[in-house]
Order: sequence, then structure tokens, then C-alpha cells
Amino acid sequence: MDIVRNKKLQRDSLQSYAAEDTPAREKSLMISQKRDLSAPHKFRSPKARGHKDKVFKKEKDFLEEVYKKNMEKTVRVLKSSIPSYFSRHFRDKKDLISLTSSESANRLLSPSALKELQPTKNYEHCVVPIHPIASLLQASNGIDLYRVIDPNYKFFIGPGNNDALVRKILSAKPGWAKSFSPHSANLIWTDVKKSAIFDLIPKGPHVKKTQIEPQAFENPLLPEAEYVALSQTAVLNPHKIKIYNKLEGNSELASKKKLFHNMVNYYKNIGKDPFTTIPLTYHITNGCKDQSFLQFCNKYTEIDELMKSDPFLNNVWIVKPGEATNRGIGIKVCSSVAEVMLVVDEKKVVHGIQRTYIVQKYLYKPLLYINRKFDIRCYLLVTIINNNIQAYFYKDGYMRTSCQEFDMSNVQNKYVHLTNDAVQKNSPDYGKFEDGNKLSYDEFQVYVDNTLEKKVNFRQEVYPKMRDIVRDTIKATYKVLDPHRRTQCFEIYGYDFMLDEKFQPWLIEINTNPCLALSGKYLTTLIPKMLSHSFEIVLDQLFPIKKSSFEGNLYELIFSESNYK
Repeated sequence: MDIVRNKKLQRDSLQSYAAEDTPAREKSLMISQKRDLSAPHKFRSPKARGHKDKVFKKEKDFLEEVYKKNMEKTVRVLKSSIPSYFSRHFRDKKDLISLTSSESANRLLSPSALKELQPTKNYEHCVVPIHPIASLLQASNGIDLYRVIDPNYKFFIGPGNNDALVRKILSAKPGWAKSFSPHSANLIWTDVKKSAIFDLIPKGPHVKKTQIEPQAFENPLLPEAEYVALSQTAVLNPHKIKIYNKLEGNSELASKKKLFHNMVNYYKNIGKDPFTTIPLTYHITNGCKDQSFLQFCNKYTEIDELMKSDPFLNNVWIVKPGEATNRGIGIKVCSSVAEVMLVVDEKKVVHGIQRTYIVQKYLYKPLLYINRKFDIRCYLLVTIINNNIQAYFYKDGYMRTSCQEFDMSNVQNKYVHLTNDAVQKNSPDYGKFEDGNKLSYDEFQVYVDNTLEKKVNFRQEVYPKMRDIVRDTIKATYKVLDPHRRTQCFEIYGYDFMLDEKFQPWLIEINTNPCLALSGKYLTTLIPKMLSHSFEIVLDQLFPIKKSSFEGNLYELIFSESNYK
């Protein structure tokens, strides 16, 4: 009965307003349509039944009041938000007027207030062009891209190892912006390998390597002897690509024990003595009971006899953790079997794994710089694009010098024997002789030319030998660097070499996550440049930008998996 009575009340009320002027009637109808007229009035008092006009007038006044307040609030919000969202569509800022009147609202919605859309005469001018070098890199990895009109890529940089520098370089790269989550980023960068992030990188089938006839071109980045263009092409959407700055199998290079076994196996397979490239080494897995330790003891005794006829021969050994460590952590210099035994018998468990040890012969007649020991740090970039592994060697690097003069009589002095920056920076003499204890290749060449009797051109004679050894490390490991065939990954490695008096380079170790600290004036230039050149190779072939430039890029392609299939 209430429902029938309410419907009759509403009908009579509407009829009573029929005689009103048209604008008021239209407004009343508009208000009444804001609610379901078939529903009972929840705010209606039982005492008001029978007073039809009076009750509806209260409802009308209430709705008008609420509607008016909402309209005023809506207008205020629109007035504040419209300039930021729509100003680009107006010819004049004067067109952005108040919306409180119907005239201004009509003007806002009128097509005449919008800028006239100009048809694009040539769509190709809107597409981000691909740099010629980037096109060659794409061909070498067997990929093509959907064309990009608006580059809008995201990078995520985790904390650690001068992450501020990496973030600064990427922020300056056109088309790239920071992301706060690896899930929304195209490029993911962390200082150490995170297994969970590999779940974000898709796996894919190994692309069929079908070589096509290469075109003749001259470019120091892509030597003709190593470059291969592939006929099979995978078409990728740049905005959907994710790439991570770590390789799943990077320990095959960075772990000292794995590097040792990989190099020994590779050189034996090609009929080469591994200990002409790496110092004589033993891997001790079970302390003094290990068979390798017994072999070390026999070699130690043999060298003791040889020392009687060779005053330059030493019987000093460097003991390192077999697992991945860097920055001089855990390294001991020993001159007796007893000292070595004391270290390798230590039952140390790291991350649930029993630690093993590398025992390596101290270099015979190391080349010195002003009577001080030094080593060489150089860089390798390994890329996995479309499941294709390539490696690029950087043409610039630097020498790391020790703070104190070379002296084999005191093997416990780490400031004499360990050139790692993490060790040397704690010496009171750090930076006393060279800025940050660093030398460029060119500064070292000046020393060789002016001081040493043997004249050697470092870049022409030593650099190619180091490059060949680095290439051998990739040949020895490329089948295990990417065990799950991730589609897009890359990594920058730090290689450490030493020279003997004959200028023969010896590979000492390889580091993942090489130090990016700008210690010294030279590194302030070298490291940012190396990172920028790395991003050119890795990113510009996958994520086209309008201002891509490979000018002066100092990387050199030294390995392409397609050549070894």
C-alpha cells in the first residue's frame, strides 16, 4: 500500500508543477530524475502523508541543495585540473575560462576551441631511426624490432657499487627514465646476482644460426673476422623487452676454482699448456689430505732444489678462496708448506658450502713500475641477445700500483704484494706516487719508453696478447654461461693481468661486479665512458632512441657464438 500511495503522491506532485514556468519545470524534472521514482522515500515522515506538495517541496529543496554543492565542488576540481591536461589543445590560454556558465562549458567542448589536427604527410618521419651500427648489431643477433614512435623505456638500478653513477648515465640517455620496481623496468641492474630477477627474463629457443653473406664495411667495433650476420630474424617489441645485467652462469668465469678448471680443460683440448697463460695452480678441496695438496708439496720441493741455481726464483705461493670473492678478500701470501697447510686445513663454510682453496705460484720476475708491483685491470662485455652470446673487449684500462717497493723478503706485507684498491687504500701512502694509485695505458707507455731498456709498444704488442687470452676464456665457458637460455642478459667483467719482465701477460683472475668507484682523476673519465659505451652496445640495438651514437666507442667484438656452431 505504501508503494501505491507513494507513486500517487509523486504523480500528483509533478502535476502541480506543470503550471510553473518552463525552466523551473525542466530543472525540477532533472532533479527528480536523479533518483528512482518507483522507490519509496526513505527520508519521508509518516506524519507528512497527505501533504503532497509540502513533502515533495522538502525533498526538492534537499536535492537541489546537495546537487548544487556537488556541482560547485566539481567545477572547482575541473578548473584546477583542466589547464594541466588540456592546455596543449587550446590556441590561447584565454580559452581556459571558468566552467560555471553554460557558455564557457559550450566553448570548452566546441571543436573550434581545439587545435586543428594536421595530417602526417610521411609516417616514416615519426619512427625513431635505427643507427647503422645498431642495425649491424641486430643482424648479428638475428633480431628485428617493431618500429618505435615514442621512446619511453624504464630502468631499475639496485643499490651498491656506485649505483648513483649508473643511474646518472642512464638518466642522461634520451628515452630512458627511472623505475622504482624491476617488474616495470626494461633494464634491471643490480650489483650482485639475484636469482629471483631471472624469473622476469623469459627463456627462449636457441635461434638457428644461418649465416648470410656479410656486407663489406669498416668499423673497429665489429671486426670482419668476428662479425656474422644471421638470416633468421626474431621480431621484438622494444617496450616489452626485459634485460638483466647478470648472466646466470657468471660463476664459470668469476669463481677462481671454476675458471681454473675451465681453462685447463679448454687448453688441454686444443693441445696447449695452460700454465703458459695462467700461473701454476692447484685446487685444494679437502685440506692437506687432498691429492692436489700432495702434488703441490712435490712441486714445492722441486722448486726448492732449483732455487740453488737461480737466485731470482722464489718459492712463494698465493692462497685464495676457490669460490667467488674479490677485492683481496681471503688472500694469503705464503712462503712455506706449513703456512699453506694452515690455510687450506681451515674448515670454513660459506653460504652452506665448504670452502675450497686455490694455491697459485707467485709470478717469476714480475715487471715493476718504479720498483713497485702493479697489475692491469681491463674490461669485457658479454651480451646474450636472442640467446646469442657475443663478447666485446674494451681497448682502454688501467694499471693498479702498490704503495711500497717490491721486496720478496717480507711476504706478509700486503701493501707490497696485493695491488687491489680495497687493500691499498688503507695504506698511509695511498695516492702518494700516483693519483689513486692508478696509471693509464699511455702513462705506462711513457715510463717504458723513458726508463726500461727493452722498448715495447704496449697497445701493439701486449694488448693483443691480453685480448687473445680473454677470448680463450669465453671459448672455454660460453656453453655454460647461459644454462637456461635466457633471451636477454649482459654483464661487464673486470679482468686482472700481470706482466713478467718479458712483457708476457698472465691472467690472474676475473671479477664479476668490478669496482666502479671513481678513485683518481683518470678513473673519473674512464669508468663513465666505459659504462656509456657498454649501454650503447647493449641497449641501442634493443631500445631505439633518437640520438643514438656509437662515435668513439672503444669496444671491440672478439667473440660471436655463431662462429662456433
